[in-house]
Amino acid sequence: MLKLSSHGNETSVGPCFKAQRKEQEIAEEEEFRRRMLEKFAEDDRVEQMNAQRRRMKMAEHKREVERLAAVKHAMYAAGSSQTNHAAPCHPPHLPTQHHPPCSPTLVC
Repeated sequence: MLKLSSHGNETSVGPCFKAQRKEQEIAEEEEFRRRMLEKFAEDDRVEQMNAQRRRMKMAEHKREVERLAAVKHAMYAAGSSQTNHAAPCHPPHLPTQHHPPCSPTLVC
């Protein structure tokens, strides 16, 4: 049985209360473990999603590099077959503000 001192503090606890508290601690520990396992599983799913997204982005970049290389090759072929430099210096989709304008002495 629970006994209180004159200050209202707990001085001794009966065996029934100790058993209940122990069961509660065990239940809380199990709940904590379950939540942590769920969290780690969710983190793994997110990490796997990010890895898949990264692979997709890398494949997209590789396709774009191949496309740009083909455009460059086609422009070079068109430019070398003509004596004048009538072909544009930049592919039409690329912004020119990051690249200096073409000059007659500059070969792009």
